[in-house]
Amino acid sequence: MRVFGEAEGLENGTINDISFDSHGFVWVATEQGIFRLSNSKIRRIDKEAFDLRLSGEYINMVKPLSEQHLLVSNYSDTYLYDMLLNKFTRFGSESLFPGYKGGGIIAQVKLADHYILLSLEGELLQYSYEKTSLERINFLPTNADIPWRNLVALDDGRIIVGTAYELQLRDSQGLRIAVFPLGRGKWLDEAVI
Repeated sequence: MRVFGEAEGLENGTINDISFDSHGFVWVATEQGIFRLSNSKIRRIDKEAFDLRLSGEYINMVKPLSEQHLLVSNYSDTYLYDMLLNKFTRFGSESLFPGYKGGGIIAQVKLADHYILLSLEGELLQYSYEKTSLERINFLPTNADIPWRNLVALDDGRIIVGTAYELQLRDSQGLRIAVFPLGRGKWLDEAVI
């Protein structure tokens, strides 16, 4: 077992997400950027010299999509990172989903041939990496003090979204089926089955 820390180049900070790609690299999203770890070294990829390559260095999500691309998000923007070209392309840029006006993605789940994304603003999106498409499913009601944080996909296409105070069961179009306040004493098994 090998331990990586600040001495090896992993800046001191909170780790928000960890992913593994098919090349054997470990991708770490932190409060101070995104890092690629191999057996022997750590490389920060969102910064060149003193210049940030993204809109912010607090990275909350990194997910491999293929052997070539990662989905990377901070609190204000979402990016497609091309590992071969070492290039970030922002969702909402002229070259990638120019109509997208959302911000960062806080959670994602993979369904059969696409992903469901949950933005910090409560927007549910359907993203197809293979088809290069991004479509809005629905907007969840938002409360800045109680943000949406959790997203789970069920086998039948329904989803569960959650805040710190409740879980909601929604259909594949994001329409609410049921609400489960946390701490009520009942659990999802009764309503999901």
